[in-house]
Amino acid sequence: MKLIAGSQISSVINYLTKREMALKALSSLSSNEYETFLNSFDTVLSDCDGVLWLESEVIKGSPEVINKFKTSGKKIFYVTNNSTKTRDQFLDKFKKLGFNATKDRIRTCAISNSGSKFNVLDHSAIGTPARSVQLNAVSAACPS
Repeated sequence: MKLIAGSQISSVINYLTKREMALKALSSLSSNEYETFLNSFDTVLSDCDGVLWLESEVIKGSPEVINKFKTSGKKIFYVTNNSTKTRDQFLDKFKKLGFNATKDRIRTCAISNSGSKFNVLDHSAIGTPARSVQLNAVSAACPS
């Protein structure tokens, strides 16, 4: 699996060509070069805060780029270390800002930290209320 991640897609402006080993603006690529770029990866990992949006303002062009990747058959995963929201709350934000996101592709730190069987009732959770909600949801989905 080939990945493109984080700052590589924040504005999808630069493309590292294999032949020239130089940065190029995607807008300057020929059709063939652009097609080669799109075919060079199948999965996109993107941070959210500061990459797709700033607080409640979308970063210009980010929904269109991400949605285009998705309609082109790319697997899109949204990763965030922001523990103030649940995945449902993030999904609402994605939709309000114009992203065609799905809950199963949103990875929060609470989900990432509890990838194995975990009973939150047996542990003390320190963090935001959203983190506790996520840990409880994962705990219910992964019975011991």
